[in-house]
Amino acid sequence: MVAIITDRVKNQLVNSLLTEFEDSSNRYYIALGASEAWDSTDTPPTPTNTEREIRQFRYKMQSIKAVLDTSLVVVRYNWSSGTLYPAYNDNSVAQSSRYYVITDENNVYVCIRQGKDSNGNAVTSTVQPTSTSATTLTELADGYIWKYLYTISAADATRFLTANFMPVQIIDSAAPGDAYYNQYLVQQAATAGQIIGYRVTAAGSGFTGTPTISVVGNGKGAHARAVVTSSNTIGAIEVDESAGGFPFGSGYDYANVTVSGGGGTGATVVPIFAPPNGIGADPTRDLRARAVNFNVLADGTEEGVFVTGNDFRQLALLKNPLQYDSTAAFTGNTALALRQMRLSASDDFQADQVITGGTSSAQAYIDYYDDSNTIWYHQTETTGFTPFTDGEIVTTTTATANRTADSAAIDPGFDAYSGEMHYIDNRNLSVTRSADQTEDVKIIIQL
Repeated sequence: MVAIITDRVKNQLVNSLLTEFEDSSNRYYIALGASEAWDSTDTPPTPTNTEREIRQFRYKMQSIKAVLDTSLVVVRYNWSSGTLYPAYNDNSVAQSSRYYVITDENNVYVCIRQGKDSNGNAVTSTVQPTSTSATTLTELADGYIWKYLYTISAADATRFLTANFMPVQIIDSAAPGDAYYNQYLVQQAATAGQIIGYRVTAAGSGFTGTPTISVVGNGKGAHARAVVTSSNTIGAIEVDESAGGFPFGSGYDYANVTVSGGGGTGATVVPIFAPPNGIGADPTRDLRARAVNFNVLADGTEEGVFVTGNDFRQLALLKNPLQYDSTAAFTGNTALALRQMRLSASDDFQADQVITGGTSSAQAYIDYYDDSNTIWYHQTETTGFTPFTDGEIVTTTTATANRTADSAAIDPGFDAYSGEMHYIDNRNLSVTRSADQTEDVKIIIQL
């Protein structure tokens, strides 16, 4: 069987993630973990989509923080002079075509028409689009026509704009002065059933004059003209500008394009339809959004529950964890996933050392050791999961001083083995955190 999952379904699925996030009964957290090196070269393994992979992450989880906000995102394409940009095409696959751009003013545009020379050959874009009009299209000096969609606000740029992705959303309502008011006007001005371009599927031959292009379908108002090359073929079909403006028409669900006259034969053309409600009506569909960005700021020690002075190598997205030793939902902003051990005296403990209980023979990795004689630790299959006991002597692999465990197993801040794990990222570079450091953590889930 040969089958596809359409972009529309992927868009609906990622939108459902946003709906779940906005449901007050759900809580999403970004989790950090994995302090010890992956191997001798610290090369991360590729995560596998298995229950074991999830369990392994939970063993090493350090802390969690509630997701600050979320947004649909699409692949980012910066406008750059000298670049060849294709026009929007209903026959292009997913986001493999750079038919839209973001400019240095954070304006987002769709390419409606690619610049071409007199023979219909594509030329590079050399004039950055700047218009933010909801209705007016202008042919720039390089021949390109861009449709303005929206401008990313400063707040959303901070939260969701990355080197590879940019945010996109649909605006339900806006008033003059709102950051997305111009986008709202674009959405309201969109026209359903437009034909915004034409694809030449056979160039024909023998055209000594300009042929007539006829568009016949269940809509009205679409007009086009032919560009005849020096070799007497059809190099391009463009929206007809003879009457001024760009007559994309309206109401088309289907249409047939015929080429007649001009002395030639054999040319065939098919129409390029805008999304059903028109370009700009829903930019998440125009740009084929199929990814979600979950954002959180990890600020220093985060109320004393985030590890500092040590690394993390994994990120995860966790939904609806529970309180420790309870069936009640955890609803806090931050929490420690690690167990803690309070000692009788301070000594030379170091991060990533292995501690051993003199009575229990329990072992664990140290994630953090603070001035209050408290160790934060985790256990894995390597150390085993034997619990430490109160009053036993605890030693490390590199120190011989005895330390008595006054409280050997202080409970974590939530149940690290609860909740749904939606995403795991094994990072190429470890991140060492400090108390005065803030990470802008972005997790992007892409279908």
